[in-house]
Amino acid sequence: MTVFKRIFKIGIIILGIFLFFKLLGILFFKTNENKPIELIDFKPTESLQVQTSKPVFYYSERELFFSKNGDLNLEKPIFKGAVGERFYDNNVFVSPNSNFIAFKSENQIIIIDNNGKEIKSIHPIQNHILDNENAFWESEFQWSKNSENLFLMKHNELKEATLYSLSVNTKELVQMCNLKEQAVHFYISPNQKQLFYSTYDNKGDRLFKKYDLVNEKVTDTINRTKDWKLITQDSIFINFKANIKSKELNKYIGQSKNDTLCNIYLTENGSEKLIFMVKCGFDAFKGRKLGALEHNKNIFLPNDRYFLTELYSKNKNGTIIIDTKTLEYKFYKKEVKAYFSNTRTNFDKVLFTWGEFIAD
Repeated sequence: MTVFKRIFKIGIIILGIFLFFKLLGILFFKTNENKPIELIDFKPTESLQVQTSKPVFYYSERELFFSKNGDLNLEKPIFKGAVGERFYDNNVFVSPNSNFIAFKSENQIIIIDNNGKEIKSIHPIQNHILDNENAFWESEFQWSKNSENLFLMKHNELKEATLYSLSVNTKELVQMCNLKEQAVHFYISPNQKQLFYSTYDNKGDRLFKKYDLVNEKVTDTINRTKDWKLITQDSIFINFKANIKSKELNKYIGQSKNDTLCNIYLTENGSEKLIFMVKCGFDAFKGRKLGALEHNKNIFLPNDRYFLTELYSKNKNGTIIIDTKTLEYKFYKKEVKAYFSNTRTNFDKVLFTWGEFIAD
């Protein structure tokens, strides 16, 4: 067999495989009926300047950046490597003063300052609380209110939780207490003298307890109402994961309820303003329209003026930042996520569910 015939035969085989899978897609997934999402009259303002009320860390393509005023520049990363997160259900905590950031990276927990200088790397870590390891829990950190200490939990093979404190000044990791039981979520009082944590009783029901770090004992079990509202007068400092989605705002970015198309609007106090037009896509297999925004990846930056979201379409994929005051928007060809400090001491106004405070 000549070289030409061999190449021709291989080409026929490849073409046959391609046609087979294409026919398979048409028969079972109706791929011939799919329609792409298309942006119409999409005109970004590349000179748009973002001004936030506090500093912001940005992450894109395994690089971490820091911005004092929130304006995004992807040229000088302060850290290169993986930051452990999925959508915005991430393992990233920014200190209250925005000077430090703690996050999971590969098989360790890394703490750096906003210049990229490493404070500490901590390992081993466990990726699931059921892992039978003597390791740090990779998604549970809490900064102190003064940003001087990062608190972490370590679980042993007996499922006992031990609290540790890392000083950003001395870089020392110090054991604070051993709870002799599992701790799923935990928080610290503003004065760093009480530990609050969620655990289980012997029936598998959730309990929320308070531990006195001075006297080294559980002082009481905090009760809750049926809707998980805590019944306590204690002051609890909450350092949320860096995945803020405001539900209290009277404005949001998305498709109009009054528009059968997939155009993107700003809705504020019931009034709608068009930002840009979108021709809907269509997923024939699922039988539904497709819009341009990924709603698992959107966020208001600090001061709630600028909205950051992922954008998917036939002609543009990446990230946009929308100025909700001027309706201007800036486009980046990369996937970009934002992390910034979000803390509360008034837990009464925060959703508390499954033993965890959720940013509203």
